Amino acid sequence: MSEKKGIVDRISDFIMDKVAEPVATFSNYKMMVVIREGLIGIMPVIIIGSIFLLLFVVSTPSIGASGQPLIPFFAPYAGNFILAFYLTMNMMALYASITFSQVFGKVYNLNQMSLSVLGLGSFLLIMLNSVDGNAISINNFNGGGLFVAMISSIGSGYIFKLCID
Repeated sequence: MSEKKGIVDRISDFIMDKVAEPVATFSNYKMMVVIREGLIGIMPVIIIGSIFLLLFVVSTPSIGASGQPLIPFFAPYAGNFILAFYLTMNMMALYASITFSQVFGKVYNLNQMSLSVLGLGSFLLIMLNSVDGNAISINNFNGGGLFVAMISSIGSGYIFKLCID
């Protein structure tokens, strides 16, 4: 005599039978591996930048109504914390362009150093839209430029692969 399955068991069986296999197949495509591994590669930058942001927040008097920092010991270093935050999070797309290119080279068995330089160069050519005096505007190097970094790195990798093959 078979037991009657509950709604949770039926949903679980449906997902395992109908959804899991196509999703697993899709996640093993080379392009999905490049995107997944590239995002994993920039995760340390995101974590380190978040830690510096937290340190900055607890070292400034901007939290609470007392007008005092939560941890006064860190107050003299607040400027350093926010600078480290800017160098990590506001440059994330720049790091991502290198990481995605390197992972592309690893997945497709191409020269990773050449692809990293090519991916960085293509990202810079696409994103550098203004020069102020002698300075380059880096407004799009943060998380907002992450998708462009991904597309430019992967696109330049495919062009490189086309030229090599």
